[in-house]
Formats: sequence, C-alpha cells, structure tokens
Amino acid sequence: MSEQGSRRYPRTFGGLIGSLIVLLAVVVPIAVLTHWWGDTNRAQADKELGVSKSADWQGTVRTIQSARGQAGTDLAIVYPRRLPKGWYANTEPSFAPGTHPAWAMNFVKGETSYVGLAQAHDSARHLAAQYVDAHPRQGATVTVATQVATRWTTWSDSGADHAYSATVGGDTLLVWGPKDADLKTFLGLLTTEKL
Repeated sequence: MSEQGSRRYPRTFGGLIGSLIVLLAVVVPIAVLTHWWGDTNRAQADKELGVSKSADWQGTVRTIQSARGQAGTDLAIVYPRRLPKGWYANTEPSFAPGTHPAWAMNFVKGETSYVGLAQAHDSARHLAAQYVDAHPRQGATVTVATQVATRWTTWSDSGADHAYSATVGGDTLLVWGPKDADLKTFLGLLTTEKL
C-alpha cells in the first residue's frame, strides 16, 4: 500500500478541542435560530388566537365597573384583588352586557395550573355544565369564608377538575380548575370592590 493511501490524521487533545470548537460554531447558531423561530411562530399563533400573557383584565374590570348602572351592565363584578406570584391572565376577559350580563376570565401558572372564573344570572348547574363538565357532579356545600361569599357548593367532573359556586348579588359565581389548593387561594382573593 502506498504511503499516501495509508496516511492517518493524528489523534491529539488539541485536535479534539479544535473539532469541538468547530462543532459548537455550527450547532449553537442553529439551535439559537431554531429557538428564536419557534418563539416567533408561537407568539404569532398566540396573537391570532387572542392569547396573551399581558391580557389587560384589570382594564376590563375598571371599564365594567365604571359603566355599572347603565343599561345591560348591572353586574357586581367579582375579580381577584391581586394575582398570586407567577399567575397571569392568558386571554382577554369576556363580558356580555344585556338583560342578564355575564363575565368570565381565566388565569394560568405554568403548563398545568389554571383557574377560571365565571359570573352570570344563571343556575350553578348550568355554569358548571358549561365550564367544568357536560354532566357535572354536585358535591357538598362547604363553608369557605371569603369577601364575596361564605357558603359554596362544590362541583367535579369525571377527570380532575373541581369547582366552587356561590350566589353573589343575585348572580351565580363559579370558580374552577384542576387543583383544589389553587381554587381556595383564588377564593380568598375575590372581591367586588372598586378597582
């Protein structure tokens, strides 16, 4: 065999380091570009779906409170005084004025924790069927002292969701989510005070 055909590259520590540097110079920019591209696409999809980490739910509360007493807006709106650390409104709240105004909003933390709140001139069973499960199971009535109510009816679904309902100012309030501890935290923060 000729000397040229049997030539081998030297295997040295310096060669290994050089190879790693070249590999990093190629891989790191690709990884950064891929991450940036994914974030951009996710942000665009969230925008199209109306999802935002900075949903102005407080502005909506103020608007509804300032219009209270006008036709179609007579609702003593219930909302959390503040959000626990790490929680945010992931969608714009919904408000439907009219003869029987209705209000709903959602809060999330991370990938698995969420709490929903709905208030309407409707039965608790109807709201639970709308937001918790098509066939919600009504549980016990419990005492949870909050600023807006003391007696709450519990609800659950076939999965892991829980809910609490109470009557507030002639309307039904429903608070639901997968984690009972989160729900009780939010119950303690609810108010109808002027924001």
